[in-house]
Amino acid sequence: MTSWYKVLSSLNVFVSWDRTRLPKGTTAETQTLGARRFGQNRTMKQLTWKLILPLTVISFSVFTKWWYVLPVDAPDTMMIGFPFPYACDGWHTSLSLQIFFTELLIDLLTYFSFWFIVIFSIERFFTKINLSKAVTILLLSTSGLCICGLTLFAINPDNIFFIKRPFDIEVLKTGYKFVWDGNTRPELRK
Repeated sequence: MTSWYKVLSSLNVFVSWDRTRLPKGTTAETQTLGARRFGQNRTMKQLTWKLILPLTVISFSVFTKWWYVLPVDAPDTMMIGFPFPYACDGWHTSLSLQIFFTELLIDLLTYFSFWFIVIFSIERFFTKINLSKAVTILLLSTSGLCICGLTLFAINPDNIFFIKRPFDIEVLKTGYKFVWDGNTRPELRK
């Protein structure tokens, strides 16, 4: 007996020795080990591509936090991003943005981590998630539209991109908003 058979036998994995049904160039041991090792994760991998990433993009586009801040040596401005502000108005011209990549990446990872934990918990502890084709198509097309919309804002040639925010800020007021709420400046009582 081979060492693979001993390993698989100790794991109580059923080993099929019907070599006529195996793909050419593989053995029963590698087929069974691969099915055992990757079969359970295949569901989460599919859910990541079909559910978690679209929900991440959609929630990132629709729900965020606004920050009314006073930057050092600059006028008061509105910033957006949760948990860190990743974009604010450009000061050099109207309709431009200042985008900060480090904060943007952390925000995207926060949204992704939230949805991964929620979906993983449901999949693992409550019920198996079976996505229908219609739901998958709806989520993927909605997230595709969100990506297109965000790309249109990002490709403005007047935008300025930074790796990290190059100025300090004093936060005056914060709040949460949906994309349809618009950008309104809060009134501060002094």
